[in-house]
Amino acid sequence: MSVQRVNRASIDVSKWNALIKQAHNSLPYGYAWYLDAVSENWEALILNDYQAVLPLPFVRKMGFKLYLQPLFCQQLGPFSLDPLSEEEIINILDHLPKKALRLNLSFSTEITIPDKFSFLNPKKRLNQLIKLHKSIDQIKDDYRRTSKRKLKNHGHKYSGLEEIQDPKEVIGFYKQQLESQVHLKEKGYSTALKLFIKAIEMNSAYCYKFKNKENNEWVSKGLVILDENRVINLFSATKKSAKGANAKNIDLLLEKFHDSKKVFDFEGSSIPGVNQFFNSFGPQTTFYYSIDKVHPILNLAYKLKALINK
Repeated sequence: MSVQRVNRASIDVSKWNALIKQAHNSLPYGYAWYLDAVSENWEALILNDYQAVLPLPFVRKMGFKLYLQPLFCQQLGPFSLDPLSEEEIINILDHLPKKALRLNLSFSTEITIPDKFSFLNPKKRLNQLIKLHKSIDQIKDDYRRTSKRKLKNHGHKYSGLEEIQDPKEVIGFYKQQLESQVHLKEKGYSTALKLFIKAIEMNSAYCYKFKNKENNEWVSKGLVILDENRVINLFSATKKSAKGANAKNIDLLLEKFHDSKKVFDFEGSSIPGVNQFFNSFGPQTTFYYSIDKVHPILNLAYKLKALINK
């Protein structure tokens, strides 16, 4: 059993993308084009001849590497054709960079962290999914009373989805509505635009908007990432003044993509209010693990920065 750490230039992209597409835990985040869009740099751990791969995105700070989970990228594998044995998982984790200033990565739902890696500070995180193979009536039967009430009281005010051709329109609307809350900053918006343009080019995204029919005002704009298996609720914003628009946003997306072999992926949140909102649509809750190992020198730098900024 061989595990190698390989830099981006040495990766066989055709083998890599073929594995991601055929993997039992395939996710769009794993494709080379996706990683190129969201990561300044990345390398990878490769098991045998592309039997399994684990992307390792990183940034450089003063000549040091920090391996950090990128924006717009929830889970990073290891992606494999068949489920990995505990021995294979241990072998891959044993080859994680030892001298990194920081090692902050999120693994796929199927990956559990063996006890011997407790020093990586694994943390359990949640996600929410709805299977879309059912009729829309069956899907809506699982909505909880809060969502049903919002849609009954306010849903009639809103139009259906209209496709947006230019993702800049989505990003501009998002920035206008949410920047004071999310603090994505210009670098984050630049990454979003780069990703969205590439995803549209790869036929892996759908940009949309809908309006208030009473005053013709656009109240929600967003983008979902698509592949053969998933519809990922990646990026959206609604006007705060538009009552029930958040619920209508999810409702319209479920209507559009229902009766397919896909899964609707909420990209679940640990923020109580957001989590409660997603749960009001009756999803299945799944879990995945993240790790975050910080070198003592960097940990000290973080503490000093916190004291200076007090």
